[in-house]
Amino acid sequence: MKKISLCMGLLFLANFSFALDVPGRIIYIDGNAQHPAHEDFFFANFLDDAAFLGFAVAERREDAGYTFSFRVTEDTERPGIAGHVISIRLIENRTNREMVSFRWHFTELRDMRGHTYVLLHTAVALIPEDGGLAAQQAQAAQQELAAQQELAALRELLAQRGLAAEGEPVPDGVLAEEEELVPEGELAVEGEPVSEEVPLAMMFVERDNRWQRQRLYFRLSIDYPIIFYELQPTGLYRWSAFLPGPGGIGVGEPERTNHLDHIIMPQPGLTVGVEWVFFNNMSIEFNFQGTFGDPSTYRFFNAAAGARLKGVFRTRNFMLQPYGAFLWHLNTSPVFSEFPRFSVGGGGQVGVRGGSRGVFFLDVNFMISPEDVFRHNPFTLTPFPDSFHYRRFSFGLGIGYKFGLFER
Repeated sequence: MKKISLCMGLLFLANFSFALDVPGRIIYIDGNAQHPAHEDFFFANFLDDAAFLGFAVAERREDAGYTFSFRVTEDTERPGIAGHVISIRLIENRTNREMVSFRWHFTELRDMRGHTYVLLHTAVALIPEDGGLAAQQAQAAQQELAAQQELAALRELLAQRGLAAEGEPVPDGVLAEEEELVPEGELAVEGEPVSEEVPLAMMFVERDNRWQRQRLYFRLSIDYPIIFYELQPTGLYRWSAFLPGPGGIGVGEPERTNHLDHIIMPQPGLTVGVEWVFFNNMSIEFNFQGTFGDPSTYRFFNAAAGARLKGVFRTRNFMLQPYGAFLWHLNTSPVFSEFPRFSVGGGGQVGVRGGSRGVFFLDVNFMISPEDVFRHNPFTLTPFPDSFHYRRFSFGLGIGYKFGLFER
C-alpha cells in the first residue's frame, strides 16, 4: 500500500509540474449556481478532476490559457420533472473565443458523483497536449512572414512612386494591421469550424475507473487471522486441570493440578471467492476459506464456506466495502470434542486500482462463535475435567487481489 500511494503521489506531482511548464495546460475555473451547495460541490469536484487530468488551476483568468465556465440553473425544459441543468463552456483566453458549449441535465446532486469528470474531460478534450503552443508559434511565424512580404511589396511600390528610397523605413501610418475575428458561436480547430453541439459520447474518452464498475469479481487473498480461545472456568479447579485426591472430586485438595491459560494463536491461510455487485452500491460474496492450525498443531487444515453482504462506497482512488459475514465450518480438528458449526461477524475492505479491471485490497474482520468450544483434555496426569471450555473469536487481516468481469 505504501508503494502504491507513493507512486500515485509522484504521478500527480509529475502531471502538475508538466502543467506548470506549459501555459496552455493551465485553466481557470469560473462558475456559479442558484444553490450554494451546488456551487461548492461542482467547484470542489472540478478542481480534483483538473488535477487528475494534468491541468493546473490558476487563481486569476489572466494567468491561464483557457477558462472552464459552468452555470447551474433550474431545469425548465422538461415539464413535470424537478431537476437542474449545468451549462458548460470552454473559452480560449488569448482570443476570447468559445471553443465548446454544451449542457447536462440531472435530477439530484448525488447523481453527478462520478459525472463531473465526464463534463470536464468533454470540455477540455480539444486542448492540445502542448497547450496550443505549436499552433500559436506556427500562426505567429506565418503572420510575421506575411507582414515581411507585404512590407517588401509596399517599399517597392513607394520606391516606384518616388515616395521612399529602397531600403528606407516606411513612413508611419502607411502600413495598417488587420485582425481576423472568429465568428461568434463557431468552434475552430486549426482553421476548421466545428458545430457548437458536441455529442458527449463522441468527445468523451473514458476515464479509467473500470476497476470500480465491474459486475462480477473473482478474489484471492492471503489471510492471517489471530484466533483467541478464551478459557472458561467450567469444571476447573482454580483454573487448572486436576487429579482428584483420595476423597474424590470435590473433596479436599486435588492430588495434582495443571494450570491452564487462554490460547492465542495465528492460523495463516487463504480465501478464494466470487463477488456479485447489485444496486450499484451493494454486493454479495461467496467464498471458501482455508487455514492451518489448531491448539495442538499447525498441520491440521481448517476448511470453511463463507458469505459476506457488503456495502460499496467509491471515491476517486479507493473502493470501501464494509460488510457482515457468515462462516460455516466444514470440518473440525480432532482435538475438539465439540465445535460450533458456524461463526458470524463483520469487517471491511479498502481497495485501490490494480489494473484496468482489478483491485488490490486490504481486508480486516472480526468473527465470533456463538457457542463455546470444547477441547479434549490432553493431560494424562490431570485427567479432570475431560474437556475444557473456551469462547472462540478471531481478528483477521488479509491482503489480496480481485479481478472484475462484465462492466456495469
